[in-house]
Amino acid sequence: VQSQLSQIQTQQQQNQNQLTQSQKELQQAKTHSQQFQNQLKAAQSQSQARQNQIQQIQRELQQAKEALQQNLLNQKELQQTNQSSQQSHNQEVSNLKTALSQSESKVTEIQGRLDSLQKMFEEREADNKRLQEQLTEANKANRATQACQNQSSPSIQASDANVVTDANHAQQEELAKLRQEMSESKAREEQLKKQIADKEEKTKKVFMGAKTKINQLNSKSHEHVHYIENMLKLLCSFALKSNLQ
Repeated sequence: VQSQLSQIQTQQQQNQNQLTQSQKELQQAKTHSQQFQNQLKAAQSQSQARQNQIQQIQRELQQAKEALQQNLLNQKELQQTNQSSQQSHNQEVSNLKTALSQSESKVTEIQGRLDSLQKMFEEREADNKRLQEQLTEANKANRATQACQNQSSPSIQASDANVVTDANHAQQEELAKLRQEMSESKAREEQLKKQIADKEEKTKKVFMGAKTKINQLNSKSHEHVHYIENMLKLLCSFALKSNLQ
């Protein structure tokens, strides 16, 4: 009986030891399970954070694409406007240059007529002076012998003088008229030159402004392209890490 009792006690002790060992293993299993759950929660939180970050990057990427498209559209519209404005300015400058050329031709024509009339006037003046001198010499020679002619001579001289005066007056009026036309043509010519210079200066400013705007849009477009490339690289990096995990 004592031997059996001893065996039973020994068996109970072994069972107790096995129970204690099982409890330890169970506790370890619970601990490992809790650790796995914590790791799972951490991984889920990290995955959710990365998912949120990816969504944020995708939104920023979409915004960058839209901004790039808008910049490209603005650049295209600006180039079209610039081209239309350039054509309009070129047409206006061409019209002004044509008008200037016509005005210069008119001035040249009037100058030629003026020179011709001036030469004619000088020739008439010389002829009148020569005739006046001849008339005076003839009057002096005939004064002693032709009394009746001397009486009519003043009226003849007056008539000749009136003819000369009328001719000179008409020529003076014609010269004054031509000088006035020439002055007006030169004034129009100067005005056209000023308009052409102003138009070319304005066109230059418009072109410089458009060029600056296009350069700015190009710079922004390059920035957006660079930003999109970086976002795509970042998305690829996140996707690769997610696949590896």
